[in-house]
Amino acid sequence: MLFSNLNSRAKFFFVTLLCFLLLAPLLGCGEDPAKVRFADAERLAGDGYFESAIGEYYRVIESHPESKYTPMSYYKIGLTYHRFLGNREKAIDIYSTLFFLHPDSPASDLAREDRAKIFSSQEKHRRAIEDYDILLQSSTPEKMAEYQYLIALEYISINDFMQARIEFNEILAREVDKSLLPEIYYNIATTYYLEGSLDDAIETFDKVITDYPRTKLTIEARLSKGIALGEAGYLDEAINELMLLAPVYHNPEALAKRIELLEERKKTEPTLTKWEKKYLEKDKKTIAEEEEQAVSKEQKWREQRVEQLELRRKRALERQKAENEAERKALEAAKLKEEAPSDETATDVAGSSNTDSSDELPNKEDFINNTGDVETSYEDEDIKETPESNSTNSKTKPAEVKAKQ
Repeated sequence: MLFSNLNSRAKFFFVTLLCFLLLAPLLGCGEDPAKVRFADAERLAGDGYFESAIGEYYRVIESHPESKYTPMSYYKIGLTYHRFLGNREKAIDIYSTLFFLHPDSPASDLAREDRAKIFSSQEKHRRAIEDYDILLQSSTPEKMAEYQYLIALEYISINDFMQARIEFNEILAREVDKSLLPEIYYNIATTYYLEGSLDDAIETFDKVITDYPRTKLTIEARLSKGIALGEAGYLDEAINELMLLAPVYHNPEALAKRIELLEERKKTEPTLTKWEKKYLEKDKKTIAEEEEQAVSKEQKWREQRVEQLELRRKRALERQKAENEAERKALEAAKLKEEAPSDETATDVAGSSNTDSSDELPNKEDFINNTGDVETSYEDEDIKETPESNSTNSKTKPAEVKAKQ
């Protein structure tokens, strides 16, 4: 009645307003609904409501499976489990699902990097190397240096110092961020020290001190050089190096104690310079031969590098393929379980089939003959079939005997 009394312009305005009010919730005022829900999850995570944030991320995945925010939601769920809830195994499961469903998304690279860190913290360094190696193949030059540096650190963790140096030297062969160079040389020197090659360690520590005097690693390199000099027997040089460090070292008491111990050693041990000790132990010819052999060995390792990379890549891809296949089978199994009839339905079907069958029981001779035939067939099948089919028949055949009973 009220609507009939309005003029045409008022009617148009009323209808337009009504349509807007009805469609505004559906259209979300022009915003992507997945984006809105993802932003809600991010806000909850930022406020510390991690469980609620995970629930919102899952709603993005369930409501908008084709959205660009879905892969990132998987990554955020795994990251929240790892960083804030301390559930690393759950994070690994989430990341594996992400790799299977969205292998080429940027979120997969972020998740793979985080999974490599989890493996490293679990001392599964080979698994971490595989993940970093996959990232290495598809990364930018800047990220390549970062990932190869992390691979080298993983090799140090498993005491493969030669391979670690190969990784570091490959980084040095490329144009990389110069701020990374002191750390690379310092780690190379550390591998020599841990390997027991003290002279090489001393020389490389000295390179860090000389070439990068204003970096934060200079103090650590000088301390490490002093320790290596002392262990190599160059007591005077070790004391001088540590004395240079005394004005800037953060723990002067510990440094003074170390110098005192070196002074005590001088009273009972002969002190030599590096070159005096080297030439007393070996003549020049032997030193030249050993240096040539060392260069040849390093070159051989470099030549094998391409084969090692290919082997590592192949192993990583096979592992990823196996994980994808396992995930696919798990999803198919879950789907079949949902489609399968319930236990009560299966019981009703079995009961109806038993009711329809004849109530007459076989006589004893027929039962024995039939059972004998079954057992004979078992023996024949055991000879012909594989162990898998044999185990399957051993489960199914007794059920047929019971049915005959």
